[in-house]
Amino acid sequence: MVGVTKIGRGNANYWIEAVAEGGDDYYMKPGEAPGQWMGELAAELGLSGKADRGEYTALLAGKHPKTGKVLVKRPKPRTFVDADGKKRKLEPILGYDIRFSMPKSLSLLWAIGSPEIQTTILSAHEHAVGEALVYLERHACYVQRGHGGKTIEPGEGFLSMNFLHRSSRAGDPALHSHLVTANMTRALSDGRWLSLANPKRQSPLLREAKASGYVYQTALRAFLTREIGAEWQPIVNGYADLAWVERRLIDHFSRRRNEIVEEMAERGTSSAAAAEVAAYRTRDAKDYGVDPDTQRADWRAGAAEFDFTEESIELLLSSARAREPHPIDAAQSEAALTDLESTHSHFDRRDLLCAIANRMSDGTD
Repeated sequence: MVGVTKIGRGNANYWIEAVAEGGDDYYMKPGEAPGQWMGELAAELGLSGKADRGEYTALLAGKHPKTGKVLVKRPKPRTFVDADGKKRKLEPILGYDIRFSMPKSLSLLWAIGSPEIQTTILSAHEHAVGEALVYLERHACYVQRGHGGKTIEPGEGFLSMNFLHRSSRAGDPALHSHLVTANMTRALSDGRWLSLANPKRQSPLLREAKASGYVYQTALRAFLTREIGAEWQPIVNGYADLAWVERRLIDHFSRRRNEIVEEMAERGTSSAAAAEVAAYRTRDAKDYGVDPDTQRADWRAGAAEFDFTEESIELLLSSARAREPHPIDAAQSEAALTDLESTHSHFDRRDLLCAIANRMSDGTD
């Protein structure tokens, strides 16, 4: 649903090597949409529309993307000894890769549907990513200053690049965005450029990631409830697939997820951290040489085996009832609060937001 990865020069991950070291570029591969600038501070630096390699490489290095002026000086890597007496290398954080993934059923609707429904699905995704980014700018954009970095202050906003990818590593339909966000903002109090706060290596961005994923999913449902009258399966952890799409079809086009689940089963693990490890262990190189038209034809042939075709989608849409999502009201908030009180010994604003989102079956704004 959502994931956040720190970007740093020393990481072995492919996206780090691509952006920080100038190697093979994962984000701007042929066949994928060009990155688009987002964030409160992008326009201020003259950034809009398509992002290019030079601009985002400069930002991750802490430089002005147009002039090359250093805005935030990145610290040099340093070595330290951990609690077990082992030497570790601490790398500076250049940015964050925030990934928002659409439910598989919606990716299938986009892959198999008409050009009109494809446009609607993409618009819904862009809207939902924008809502999630606004949430993060409100609740996760801070700077540190003062002796020992003990003073935490609000920042003015993010500098982000939205890279839309259409498929999983296994080649299945999987619309998702990599929101590459530079580790820098301007302090709201005096306009000074600083790195994003990371007190005791616990970034507010990481703490708010889960809640932003709930915002993304509920905004996505609201958009499509309003535009095409989408009907939804029960919400699980903020996430709901379309009621129109059978589970067996979703499973057929979920090879990447199945690889990760099988890897975890073999190792007897089940945590979110274990899932990340399994994803890394089972990761194959993504094939960008596939012609998009050929790929879509393959998807449609596979979906047709389940009677899921452009024609069947049009029939579903013709009988759907577009409607306004129910707004959040006092009753919904009280019910969510009661849910939390019955299952949690303590909770905070983020938990309440997620509990409310779990009750909004048609999504909400």
